[in-house]
Amino acid sequence: MHPIHLLSQGLGDMAAPLDLKDSTAPSDAALAGTGWDADLRAQGPWRAPHDGAGQGSPQGGDADLPPGTLVGPAEKGCAAGPVFVCGQATSAFDVAWALHAAGLFTDSTAVLAAIQTSGRGQMRRPWHSPAGNLHVVVRWVEPAGLARLTPLVAGLALVRALEETLGALAGAGDLRIKWPNDVLFRDSKIAGVLVEERGGAVAVGMGLNLRQGPPPSALRDGWAVPGGVLPAPGAGWGGRAQAGPLGAWLALAPALLAQRERLHALAATAGAGGALRVADEVAAHLAWTGRWVRVVDGGGGEVCGVLRGLSADGGLTLADGARRHVLHSGSVVAIQE
Repeated sequence: MHPIHLLSQGLGDMAAPLDLKDSTAPSDAALAGTGWDADLRAQGPWRAPHDGAGQGSPQGGDADLPPGTLVGPAEKGCAAGPVFVCGQATSAFDVAWALHAAGLFTDSTAVLAAIQTSGRGQMRRPWHSPAGNLHVVVRWVEPAGLARLTPLVAGLALVRALEETLGALAGAGDLRIKWPNDVLFRDSKIAGVLVEERGGAVAVGMGLNLRQGPPPSALRDGWAVPGGVLPAPGAGWGGRAQAGPLGAWLALAPALLAQRERLHALAATAGAGGALRVADEVAAHLAWTGRWVRVVDGGGGEVCGVLRGLSADGGLTLADGARRHVLHSGSVVAIQE
């Protein structure tokens, strides 16, 4: 198992302290009843890494960890990769890049923020980030041939992991990808994916509505699909009825990262056509295929057509009579017929 680290003293001006009242549950009243109290209790007791009872840093040297970092018992942790948990943060991305600068944000490492005050979505729009929802950033390594498909590969990996984890709760077609980086559950947006890159390092952020969706006032008139909430598995995430965001990540991460590796292998076996093979698999999970849609770009330009699929580099393909459009950015919405 990979270690789970609790940034109990926060991290500079990016993350506030996350104090524990009894080495297990958070003392922050804002986290009470959001699943975080149950999560931290389940993964505790939390101790300083140097006392010999907890796990060490992902690099094997406790001195590398930020001051005040606590770790859980060695027999607990994450099967997919190391995890860092912080309380209220500006953004999980900010914390992740700070850990990257310290050499701690390696492949498959995840950073979870209980609350984000400046969460960001597509085109730098604010991302609704209350306690109880999952706000996670994962270090992502993508083959060069799939670099332009990273948001879609991550989205498909998330969809497949959710299908596997939710079981009967997610019927055929319930989970769909809204190009370029959202996930819908029964036509309501329950997740978003954002990719950032710095100095050749790639991080994928995922936000999942586990407790509440954005208020209607936060949605863009005419362009945003309704926000929804993802149902928890019948027995709870990881078999724990009270599990919250951390429990959800521990349940989803192994399947999600396994799906990433499967898509990488699919591309590798297809040789020069690998990107198109992956794009075709993503396209099979797109929302509104075969329907008329409208796509608007950041400058207000608008294109309408029947959604046909994806190009090899992840562009959305639309058909309007004899004309074919390939779009690489914008917001898409179905046209009511």
